[in-house]
Amino acid sequence: CENDEEGQYQDLARKLDALCRILFRKENLLIDYTSPEEAFAPLEKALSGFDDHLFQEAVTEGHFTPGVLSCSEAFETAGSVQYVCRAGNFRHAGLPYTGVLRLLKVMMGYDYLWNQIRVKGGAYGCMTNFGRSGDSYFVTYRDPHLKQSVDVFAGAAAYIAGFEADERTMTKYVIGAVGESDVPKTPPEKGVYGLTMFLTGTTMEMLQKSRDELLHASVEDVRALAPYAEALMKEGAFCVIGAQEKIRSHQEMFDETMPLFSQSREEEEQG
Repeated sequence: CENDEEGQYQDLARKLDALCRILFRKENLLIDYTSPEEAFAPLEKALSGFDDHLFQEAVTEGHFTPGVLSCSEAFETAGSVQYVCRAGNFRHAGLPYTGVLRLLKVMMGYDYLWNQIRVKGGAYGCMTNFGRSGDSYFVTYRDPHLKQSVDVFAGAAAYIAGFEADERTMTKYVIGAVGESDVPKTPPEKGVYGLTMFLTGTTMEMLQKSRDELLHASVEDVRALAPYAEALMKEGAFCVIGAQEKIRSHQEMFDETMPLFSQSREEEEQG
C-alpha cells in the first residue's frame, strides 16, 4: 500500500469493510448442528450472546439474481476421449417434479443411455439426472465420440415416449431407484441431508409424495416424461471437454472453443 498513489487499495479496503457489514449480521446467520437431542442445550448456551458481536447498524438493502447463460462451448485437450454434457431445467418449461423421474434416471442408466453410449458407442460411462430443482443433464465420460453421443441425447425423448417394459422390469427399476435414496446415513450425512432440506424448502410430505409416485409408477407414467427430456435439450446448454481434433471437426456445434490448459501446462502433463 506504500505506492498506492491512486488510492485503489484504500478504496478496496473500504468496499470490503462495507461488504462485511452487510454480510455478517444476525439476520444472515445460519447454524447447522448435528447431534443427539440432549446435546442441543450446551450449544444454545455456547452461542448465547454471539449475535451481539455481529454488525447491527442499518445498511442499504439490495437484491441480486445471477443470470444463467446457456451456451455451447468446448475445451480442447491433448487427450483422445471426450466428456460430453447437455443440460437444462424442466421447470423452465412449466413441468413439475415427480417421483417417477427417479425411476427414469435408473431406467436411462440401465437401458437407453447404457446401450447407446456404453455398449454401442464404447464410452467408459454415462449418467443422467432430473433433480427436484428442475436442473437436469445427460453426460458421457471417456467417450470416443462427440456428435454421435449428442444425437443419442436428442433421441431420448422419442425413446421415453415409446417406452415398453413388463412388470418384472418395472419392479427392477423401482427397486433400483429406491435403493439409491434409502440407505443408512452416518451422522454427518444426516446433517447434510437435513440442511439441504432446510435450504431447499423440502418437507417430509414432499418426500413422501415423490416416494408414492415412484412406488406406483406405470409404463404410461414413464412415457409421460418425454417432455422432460425435450425441455432439457431445448435449453441448449452444451459443454464438451475433449480432443482438439475431434472438437475442431465439429466446430459448427459450438459458440466458443478454447484450450482447457495453457500450452506449457499440457506439455508438462504429457511429459
